[in-house]
Amino acid sequence: MKKIIAFLLLFTVFFAIYDVAVFAAVPYRGYIYTVRWGGTASPNAYIPLKILYGQEMGTTNLNSPGDLAVRNNTIYIADTGNNRIVILDKNYQFIREITSFIDADGSRSYFNSPEGLFVTPNYEIFICDTENSRIVVLDNYGNLIKIIGEPVSDILPGGFRYFPIRVAVSRSGRIYVIGRGVFHGIMEFSSEGEFSRFLGTNRVSFNPIDYFWRSIATEEQRARMVTFLPTAFNSLEIDSIGFIYTTVGDEGTDTPIQRLNPTGIDVLRRPQDQNLQPVGELSFVSMGTQNVTFAGSSVFVDITVNDYGMYAALDNKRGRIFVYSAESQLLYIFGKHGIQEGTFGTPVAINWVGDDLVVLDRGTNNLTVFTPTEYGRFINQAVKNQTLGNDEMATYYWNRVLQLNSNYDLAYVGIGRALLRQGYYRKAMDYFMLGNSRFYYSRAFTNHRRNLMREYLGHGLTGVVVLSALTAALRIHRKVKAWHVKKEVG
Repeated sequence: MKKIIAFLLLFTVFFAIYDVAVFAAVPYRGYIYTVRWGGTASPNAYIPLKILYGQEMGTTNLNSPGDLAVRNNTIYIADTGNNRIVILDKNYQFIREITSFIDADGSRSYFNSPEGLFVTPNYEIFICDTENSRIVVLDNYGNLIKIIGEPVSDILPGGFRYFPIRVAVSRSGRIYVIGRGVFHGIMEFSSEGEFSRFLGTNRVSFNPIDYFWRSIATEEQRARMVTFLPTAFNSLEIDSIGFIYTTVGDEGTDTPIQRLNPTGIDVLRRPQDQNLQPVGELSFVSMGTQNVTFAGSSVFVDITVNDYGMYAALDNKRGRIFVYSAESQLLYIFGKHGIQEGTFGTPVAINWVGDDLVVLDRGTNNLTVFTPTEYGRFINQAVKNQTLGNDEMATYYWNRVLQLNSNYDLAYVGIGRALLRQGYYRKAMDYFMLGNSRFYYSRAFTNHRRNLMREYLGHGLTGVVVLSALTAALRIHRKVKAWHVKKEVG
């Protein structure tokens, strides 16, 4: 008996030490927002796996990098300060760098502060050669394919200056460019590089008091006032069906994340609950018995989307990463600013590499690779199977999530949705109640009520008919009996 007790104590101490070691290795706390609890603690979904410093990036350290792209697990980095493109393999080993190319006239041309890039499925590299005011298109070995210069159109405003900072290319070859200080929307070019239009212009944001004073001011006073301008996009990504995910760097916008269709209309699916919109951080968070106040909303600087519609938005204000489902339901949050390994100085770009997420940091000139924990893998697999319509596997993974975090509302909702599709409406209602989903509870209740009516309406009507017939027969019997009595008396 003493040996068993000693073993149990040793076992407990070992895992206590193990948990402390693991917690110490993760420099941030996991939390999630829920309808019931607001901000509540949760297991970490992603943890730092490795950090790539400058000496692992080729001939020189990174210098104020601006963007990264991933194609088939190959990583491309726009090293802005060093005027080069760095290419890493799937193991994050240096392959080569591109610092220049041979121009059409045979002379060597160099980049000047390239801030953005995009790689197509056939490995054409579109580079925002920002200070040279052009998009350079190279093959995977650095050979020139074409150069897209400044846009030419009558709709461009006077004094227009072209400094491309982000680029993306659709499968049809349409080229989408964000320009520094361009408030008219995303610039769209044909596959040949001809400017077509501005896409998805944001609404103007202004202070009502400033608007009033501007309306009564003289022309000279108005000239000295700040002009009301639409918010400018600062990043973009194209999903597997050609829709454009974008972010804006305006702290006051209600739609910091948008999903634009080919006509430029925002079609991002958003939750029914207005308190759980995809806006990143809330202004106030309550975690357990400790209240934590955050000043202001998130400021997103980049976004990435995977094949199953999950998208991750990078918040530069606090160094957070917010990951959402295709329906904009918040899945998990991780990351923060700091000086420890696994935290950020000035994060500028994010991308998926398989199930891992990589973040480029301009402040520390490094690349941080985050990998999912068991908790994060279960959530990812549940979302993946739910997207593919595999209800059995989705339910399995959602149940595994609940074993690790019983306060995870989306797991209850996910199981409830699987039950809803299978026709188990009454059981689905229980899960939707646990998940605080009024929308899906109403759908399940409506279907459950319809089934009850179908099941019992026929029996009910039959009972009504039989009862009516019995009542009529009884009345007739009473009248006949009364007639016979009257006849005998008479």
